[in-house]
Amino acid sequence: MAGFAISFLISFYVFFLNILMTSLGMAFTYGVTRILNLAQGTFFVLGGYLASVFAWQIGLAFGIAAAAAASLAFGPLFYLYVKALGRTELEQLFATYALLLIGEGLFKLVFGNGNYTTASLADGLGSVEVLGQQVPYSYLWGGAVAAALLALMYLLLARTRAGLYMRAVRDDAEMASALGINVREVGLSASALGILITAASGAASSMWQAFTLGLSGQILVYAFASLVVGGIGDLLGVVAASAVISAVRTAAVFLYPQLELVAIYLVVIAVLLTRPSGLFARHARLA
Repeated sequence: MAGFAISFLISFYVFFLNILMTSLGMAFTYGVTRILNLAQGTFFVLGGYLASVFAWQIGLAFGIAAAAAASLAFGPLFYLYVKALGRTELEQLFATYALLLIGEGLFKLVFGNGNYTTASLADGLGSVEVLGQQVPYSYLWGGAVAAALLALMYLLLARTRAGLYMRAVRDDAEMASALGINVREVGLSASALGILITAASGAASSMWQAFTLGLSGQILVYAFASLVVGGIGDLLGVVAASAVISAVRTAAVFLYPQLELVAIYLVVIAVLLTRPSGLFARHARLA
């Protein structure tokens, strides 16, 4: 029984790490820019691909860091791309979905159909025994990366002028603009941060996750479900909802794998019917 519980918790923990920053990146980007990024999973996968390439050249830690740093360039480009193609939220939604498809095509062109991972390098970090189960240290390092990214977001939003501007634009973009805040620059910065935390999470996840074609869409399903369950405007709610979705998915995989996606859809439908604004929705704030 103890072995089953440990296996369940490890599986839950790893999947939670996989979707947390993608969900949070989507929620944060939408909150500030009003862009619902259906290509958020693409940037998670991009981080994993880049880390898998860089790590074999410059080492595991530096490879993950380099992949995260490289993603910074995509934030402003993403914002400009969406704003150029779509003026309404619906048009922007289509633009981000098109980006998802473009990303898949580029991944196939550049990386092919193979699996990319840094798992063999991460094995060198060793493991620790917990109640008879070997837990790789890479899982702990992944948790440390997630905690660092959450701390970065909190400090930026709560303790800096840039964070103050982002919260102001989130609450009322027109009023923020009237007060002299450059809403466009804030949108560029928010897009960069949303993509950074997602790509950094993908890079860290390469220590246990194999990256291949189609993963962008798979991650998107769970991340979007977390937004619906948590409340799209509530970052803390999205964090809690990511844990809920991870627990439901893990339980389904352990008990009846064929119902993995069905279980997620049932949770989403139940929330939409009973709490359309999300289980954890409250007055939306970024910090």
